Amino acid sequence: MEWRAEGLEDLAVVDLTGDLVGLFCAHRLRSFGASVTSVHRDDAARVFGRDITFVDETDAGLPALVAAGDLVVDRDDELGLRMARHLGERAVRLVVTPFGRTGPYAGYKATDLTAEAFAGALSSCGLADHAPLGVGGHLISTYVGAVAAAAGLAEVLLAEDTGSGSVVDVSWVNALAASMDRRALQLVVRSYTGWDAERDDGRPSPLMNGLHECADGWVYLSLYGWQIRTVCELIGDEELIPFVDRPGLALAEPGNKVLRTAVDGWLRARTRAEAVAVAQAGGWPVTPANSRTEALDDPWLRESGLVVEDAGVDLPASGISLRGVGTSP
Repeated sequence: MEWRAEGLEDLAVVDLTGDLVGLFCAHRLRSFGASVTSVHRDDAARVFGRDITFVDETDAGLPALVAAGDLVVDRDDELGLRMARHLGERAVRLVVTPFGRTGPYAGYKATDLTAEAFAGALSSCGLADHAPLGVGGHLISTYVGAVAAAAGLAEVLLAEDTGSGSVVDVSWVNALAASMDRRALQLVVRSYTGWDAERDDGRPSPLMNGLHECADGWVYLSLYGWQIRTVCELIGDEELIPFVDRPGLALAEPGNKVLRTAVDGWLRARTRAEAVAVAQAGGWPVTPANSRTEALDDPWLRESGLVVEDAGVDLPASGISLRGVGTSP
């Protein structure tokens, strides 16, 4: 999905990586108004390349683009090292590689899967009686690209204050190992309790996640332990009052059954629009599950630029596919 903001209109970014990590890094910065030039050349460019200028790495004008760039992203390869000679004094060179520029694995290549394995998170993914299960698609590359964008931008802001540029070394594996989404949390737990995260044994989660029915369709919701108090207050059911002060009661029976029954009843009594509006206003992630037709008429998708009008007909924006999205979950 695409989010649009502003504030980086004066930032010139050049992506020399030719890979998805670098392209997504540039894409994030472009979403905040930066002007971006990239040498990326594959299918991902159609998805993340909107409003990005693409050039060939042999383009005679590339050195001039690098010389005028505020942030130049490369992967420490021959092209990156050659173009680094053209960097301006205040420019930031953002080097993004699988294992970093130094250390025993410097220079090694990696895929999303191998990077996830090296970072440690793969050891706890999947079912206990099966092999580890990596995340799908290119979520690793896009996550690392987002981390790189934040790191590079922070250094650009510092360069504005000091008048001197720098080199930022971002490692895929280090970014994943430090991710608060999974591994960092596991490391903290291990440090304090001695307990190691293990793969799922197949038991259902005590908290509600996934698709749930409303009065006029379905919504997708996530519910985590820290949200129990908020959800109980939003629903306002008298049977949930004990969980406001002691949320842990909702994690085991009979409290868990009480919570599930109350949430399902609250959802079925409301339309998707009503449930989403109230839930999101309270910080509870609930989103509508749309059919193909509904997706094209969804106001949030329109505001995000994911639905465009062409000759009076609403269509998904370039790079967005609605294949497989049916009229029901």
